[in-house]
Amino acid sequence: LDGIVGASDRAGAVARARGASAAEREAVAAELEDEARSLRARLDPDAPGGPGAPGGPALRARWSFPALATTAGGEVALMVLWLAAALAFLGAPPRAALGGGAAAAVLAGLLWSALVHDPAAARGPSVKRALSDGGLVAEVAVFPPLAMGYAETNFSEALRPPTWSAAAEIDDAGHYVRGDRAPDPAKPAHLRAPPRPVEVRAAEPPRNAALRHPLGTDALGRDVLARLLHGGRVSLAVGLLAALLLTVVGVAVGALAGSAGGKVDAVLLRGIEVVDAIPTLFLVLFASALVPATGGVHPMLVVAALIALAGWTGVARLVRGEFLRLRPLEFVEAARLLGFSRTRVALRHVLPNALGPVWVAAAFAVSSAILLESAVSFLGFGVQVPVPSWGAVLGDAQDLAEWWLFVFPGLLILATVLCTNALGEAARAALDPRETPALLDPGVAGPVRPGGAR
Repeated sequence: LDGIVGASDRAGAVARARGASAAEREAVAAELEDEARSLRARLDPDAPGGPGAPGGPALRARWSFPALATTAGGEVALMVLWLAAALAFLGAPPRAALGGGAAAAVLAGLLWSALVHDPAAARGPSVKRALSDGGLVAEVAVFPPLAMGYAETNFSEALRPPTWSAAAEIDDAGHYVRGDRAPDPAKPAHLRAPPRPVEVRAAEPPRNAALRHPLGTDALGRDVLARLLHGGRVSLAVGLLAALLLTVVGVAVGALAGSAGGKVDAVLLRGIEVVDAIPTLFLVLFASALVPATGGVHPMLVVAALIALAGWTGVARLVRGEFLRLRPLEFVEAARLLGFSRTRVALRHVLPNALGPVWVAAAFAVSSAILLESAVSFLGFGVQVPVPSWGAVLGDAQDLAEWWLFVFPGLLILATVLCTNALGEAARAALDPRETPALLDPGVAGPVRPGGAR
């Protein structure tokens, strides 16, 4: 294949050159056709030197799955982890589901990276770029799970309602058949919007098919369902990363303040109060405005770091309060009498017993981070176009008549907040050392207390 690949590269270079003459283009096209004929002759099974004949080329079948090859091991690990969290939420024992799910996620990510993931394919030119610059010509394209073509925008369908609704029907000329945007004969001709027939591209459903745009389109004719699916990766990643960062910082500061006490506790507590005095949204907006949009850091990481910078104080207060509550208890005094250092007592005996409420706080932090990212993106200071997020889709809604632009993103945000809160409670019940397996048995009335009483 070396000859035809080289000829194809030369053909692409000549096609992109502005000063290429017609003769040069014809010469390269003829060279490409000659290489193609030669390759076809060598691969003809009926030819004397074809595949399978003595001295002929040996062909080997090879399966190729580009979508799987470009999926990273970390993404697969997160899929497995979310599946384990869903099982815990649906009634599986939380300790087994989350513990086994974490181990399975790490193993699946490592195996996927070693056996399936292809970094060269992930770094290579995308199909969309190849289609746009003319390097790839497609007659039919199918991109599951959405039945639509490769084009991102379609201005003839700007702000089109969900295509399963009656108000989304468009005639051949490009007019809406019914609804507020249907042509009004009583309106002067110069005030009527000029029609623009809907362009149905290759592999797209028909013009008025119910599944053409199930959740409608935005002002640029982009499919809202596709943007919500892709934007969910951004919103969830920002929420999880921000919650992880603020939980780590809050636990560290709260544990230090609660275990050290004295002047250290007073200084850290004053710092917490100073950060609490600044409105979180104002702090994130101010810091986002100072960060250059074209810097070398991914905007998603910037937003997550800013949310964590403003939201760690709640976790710090919670951990500090738990340390102050646990320090006078008998098991902590016993550890000190055994001669253990202050650091070991804090990390080995106090901290595990103080983390129970932190899991719930971390789940609330995920929800708060997603809501805050949505608000920041709605105001235009979050992830920048063309990167989608749920907040960015909400920001496209400028009129109550465009109800699909705020209803569907709002429902996704609401469902995510409810699920993360429930998962945080399940994680607390599974990982709190003060809880017993009896809590996981619905037939037991309550936790077992010292002495056997319930």
